[in-house]
Amino acid sequence: MFKYLSSISVFRYPTWDDLGCFSEQRLARSIDLKESQTQDSWLIHSLKIISHYNKWDVYLTNEINVTDELITNYMTFLLSGFTIKNIEIPLGTIKGYTAVINNYYKQQGMVLPFGVKSQSRAAKLLREQEKFKSDPAQREPILDLAWVKMSELASEDELGFRATVFDIATVGKYGRLRQQEFAMDLIDVIKIYELPNGVEVMRAFCIRNVHYQDENRDIVHPRLVKENEIEELETEYDVQKNRRNGQIVWFCRERQ
Repeated sequence: MFKYLSSISVFRYPTWDDLGCFSEQRLARSIDLKESQTQDSWLIHSLKIISHYNKWDVYLTNEINVTDELITNYMTFLLSGFTIKNIEIPLGTIKGYTAVINNYYKQQGMVLPFGVKSQSRAAKLLREQEKFKSDPAQREPILDLAWVKMSELASEDELGFRATVFDIATVGKYGRLRQQEFAMDLIDVIKIYELPNGVEVMRAFCIRNVHYQDENRDIVHPRLVKENEIEELETEYDVQKNRRNGQIVWFCRERQ
């Protein structure tokens, strides 16, 4: 597939293809040999995956559903850290991988398999990953006066909605959580985050994300009835910016 010519023989005239190949190599050197070699490495890596999963019979096709599955799974493969050096790479580099694959399909006279602005699963996965990475890691802190007012409103109905909001906000305040990891920023839209493996999770703490334990580290249930038995609070993260999805953090109760 790749043909490199280290030098042109002085004993015979080169073939026309040899001349073309050698000119491309000289151009690559004059422009950016390292970049050219990097792109070749990306293409070889993608083709190795095709070989590993035995997809040679379908990888060069004009069927959008087939190419979308190939690109989506390959993108997931890269996002999971299975790169050339087995390290996490920026999303911009993953875009570079897809651009190289597009160019390869173009050279074969095939329809390009990936479009950044398309509605394909691969494009959606990339957009969601970009949005997750670009979301601000911090939000403006709640002012002290606002915090006092929230506490007063919560104390009026300890089992009501305002108390629930205050409790969740307290977890965020003392846990130093990122808003994008435990709460939504809209009141009329339920945000869904798609993990690299395709599983969809709601971008907020739900009942199943919060657990309580007693002094023996047994789960306390029902929580509201046995509130005095609670000694530890567990928060489980479906999504985290550092990709430690599923991490569990414990908070110990401080009694007066």
